[in-house]
Amino acid sequence: FSKGGYVSVPTVIAAHRRKIPVIAHESDYTVGLANKITSRYCKKVLTSFPHTAEELKNGQYVGSPLRKELFSTKKEEALKKFGFSGEKPIILITGGSQGAQAINQAVSEAIPELLPKFDIIHICGKNNSNGIKKKGYYQAEYLNDIENAFAAADVCVTRAGSNTLFELMSLKKPCVLIPLPKGVSRG
Repeated sequence: FSKGGYVSVPTVIAAHRRKIPVIAHESDYTVGLANKITSRYCKKVLTSFPHTAEELKNGQYVGSPLRKELFSTKKEEALKKFGFSGEKPIILITGGSQGAQAINQAVSEAIPELLPKFDIIHICGKNNSNGIKKKGYYQAEYLNDIENAFAAADVCVTRAGSNTLFELMSLKKPCVLIPLPKGVSRG
């Protein structure tokens, strides 16, 4: 199973040469380069959008895969994980797995204004910690159990990656979406 990305290309080709069937998934509306290259070696390329499946000979629309943990995590448990009481609304802020410098900087500058009214979960990306340690502010470079952050959050501010959007929509979480700058994204 491949989700694309440059590291998937040699793996998918090697699997094909060893006669190991491969199924790929394209989360985005447009087919990424890795999935364009590897699609001919895949049995199927599953897609999050009907239009995307139509662009591929072996494309099949299935939607976006969602982890069952998203729907079973309890808010009370998540609040404990982050050390929040639940008395204030919680904002989840994330710039994607690599972080987003502009978002991180804006969050760091806005903390004095936000903390009196909100608790904050800030996922900043690898090596992007701002070093701020304040009550009501939880920062992590990455979360392996993002379902806890989703369960705790009342509103999310996010970079608008496809997988994150599908997860937040399925949970019916209010969001503020910050698109990638023009020319940085292919979609």
